[in-house]
Amino acid sequence: MILQKMLSFMEKYHMLDGCKTLVIGVSGGADSVCLLTVLKQLATPEFLLRAVHVHHGIRGAEADRDEAFAQKLCESLSVSLCVAYCHVPAYAAEHGLSEEEAGRILRYQVLEKEAGKWEQELPAGSRGKIALAHHRDDNAETILHHLLRGSGLTGLAGIRPVQGRRIRPLLCVGREEIRAYLEAGHISWCEDSTNQSPDYTRNRIRSQVLPLLKTAVNEQAEEHILQAGQIIGQADADLRQQAEEIWQEAVCGQE
Repeated sequence: MILQKMLSFMEKYHMLDGCKTLVIGVSGGADSVCLLTVLKQLATPEFLLRAVHVHHGIRGAEADRDEAFAQKLCESLSVSLCVAYCHVPAYAAEHGLSEEEAGRILRYQVLEKEAGKWEQELPAGSRGKIALAHHRDDNAETILHHLLRGSGLTGLAGIRPVQGRRIRPLLCVGREEIRAYLEAGHISWCEDSTNQSPDYTRNRIRSQVLPLLKTAVNEQAEEHILQAGQIIGQADADLRQQAEEIWQEAVCGQE
């Protein structure tokens, strides 16, 4: 069951330790809808969920549809929603970025701002965290993307379950599991047409490269990519710890 799998994963990485307010990025897509509906089952009067939807200023009527869907979904779940409006094309042009990268940066800025604002309402010592809907398939695609572009150990480790206040409870489940959960519960979601566009590198990795690796090389290619990411991530963490210990010894030795 997806709920139990996520609970075990969150406990393993201490995702909710000290957390009183959880801000969830809700695009309206299957992944974020799944994340919101599952985490809603964990909410209590002492543990609040709040959702954020970012309108990117692209995709016209489709983006308006996603906003309306997110509002309706959050109303049905009694979860408060903040809608932020950004103009991704202008930001991308100003900073020399792709719209994909610009959208990611702006989303994180909005989520961090809202989490920080709501954290000020909490008792001293309590933390507000951000839940993001990246899943196992996203992670495999990210690792492969970083490998092909050229990356060090940190990039090859893939998407981290916990980064500061950001947590990713869905990294333990895949795209097919998410859709099966939603379909079984008769829960609808929105499809983003840009996810099918060959203009984006990640889309080509998802729809062309990974399927080819699975059929022409090894049907377990995706699983092996994830395993490699875990090994590399542990190696990266060990090396960083050793470097910190050596640094501390050197500093203490000079005092």
